[in-house]
Amino acid sequence: MRSKLIARTALASVAIGALFGSAQLMAEDCVSVKGKILNSSHNPALGSVYVEALDTNIGGVSTIGVVALKGGKPIGKLKCALVGVATGAGAGGLPDFTHTISCDDSLDDDSGIVHSQLTFTTTGYITGSDGCTVFFTENSIPVPGSGKGAFDGVEYGRLNIEGTANVCPPDVNDNNSIDMKFTGEVCY
Repeated sequence: MRSKLIARTALASVAIGALFGSAQLMAEDCVSVKGKILNSSHNPALGSVYVEALDTNIGGVSTIGVVALKGGKPIGKLKCALVGVATGAGAGGLPDFTHTISCDDSLDDDSGIVHSQLTFTTTGYITGSDGCTVFFTENSIPVPGSGKGAFDGVEYGRLNIEGTANVCPPDVNDNNSIDMKFTGEVCY
């Protein structure tokens, strides 16, 4: 009986060790990232993406901008273009988006020269407004298999984004500014 108890305890210790070892390995495969995003909503037919989001009329809404990103190896410091396309009316008062970044680096891989690229799905919610400025929070999750260059092999992760959107006056040319800061990680 005592030997069975010792064997079970040893087996449980090995299982727990393996579990925590795997968790440690997974944590080591993640790279912390942070940065800022400066962009504008774009759809002259609709006006501000955030004003229209409140009405859940999001057809054709997109964003375009730039990302300054810092991360551990292999990412480093990157400047990236950003394009976002609304994919539906989000539950939090903002549209859901698919965002793609394409960066200013050049990496030589088996297929030739590539620029780092990664696609995210983004959801968010409005946290407040002072009338002309909308405050919001978003979460962006990398799309598995969408990475190239420094992001090749990214399978999961999360960016936590805090932002503001200037929605006054509603610009018929839809040049409203959207400024954001983010922290998070991408995992290989």
